[in-house]
Amino acid sequence: ADFESATRGWMQSQDVSPDETFLWICFFCNNQYRMVEEASMTGSDDLKEIFESHLVDAGHMLVMLDSFLEPHYITRAWCIFECYVCIHRALPMTVIMPESAEDNFN
Repeated sequence: ADFESATRGWMQSQDVSPDETFLWICFFCNNQYRMVEEASMTGSDDLKEIFESHLVDAGHMLVMLDSFLEPHYITRAWCIFECYVCIHRALPMTVIMPESAEDNFN
């Protein structure tokens, strides 16, 4: 519900058509835990290269916070790294929140 609420709100605020918009979701496409378990990667350097390549190809990063006051996103090193890569590559980044979190923000 939070993911759908946050992405729907972003699409409406940006006048983006859901029929013409594609989201690349790192967790599903670049699952660092699965890659390490399956030994399909040689280590964190490969994860960095793969993530950076995918982010550059996407061209824009959406950061979804579950809460304005204490978002879980900022407690994870990988998520902070994602932001670093985005800033380092000078890519646009937009913070989105589900409607429930926006209500607390306002």
